[in-house]
Amino acid sequence: MMHMNRLFEFLKENFPRCKIAWSELLPRIVWKHSQKNSAMNRERYRINRAGFSKARECGGFRIKHPEFKNRKLLASDGVHLSQVGNDIFLRNIQSAIVTALYAGVTLSRFKQPMATR
Repeated sequence: MMHMNRLFEFLKENFPRCKIAWSELLPRIVWKHSQKNSAMNRERYRINRAGFSKARECGGFRIKHPEFKNRKLLASDGVHLSQVGNDIFLRNIQSAIVTALYAGVTLSRFKQPMATR
């Protein structure tokens, strides 16, 4: 956690206008080097809370991935994402970035004018 805090402070000091996005750590079926899934999930929750809290302090935001409660989005190894899971994950990231970039700006401003016939 100390390294994460230092990283956030570095970003805040050196890039004061940047938006920091905290993408939540995803659940897994299998955790490397641990047989205690419940303990690892508690730690995952703790890290997600701390990461989002620090990102918010720096003016950032959180990217949630609620779809990943569905274990079918994981590959057969229980760790990596399936192709569909990867597509959903990347869509969540893209959507969050677009939302952050255009926050406070009406989308109608970016619409193309209708072609006249």
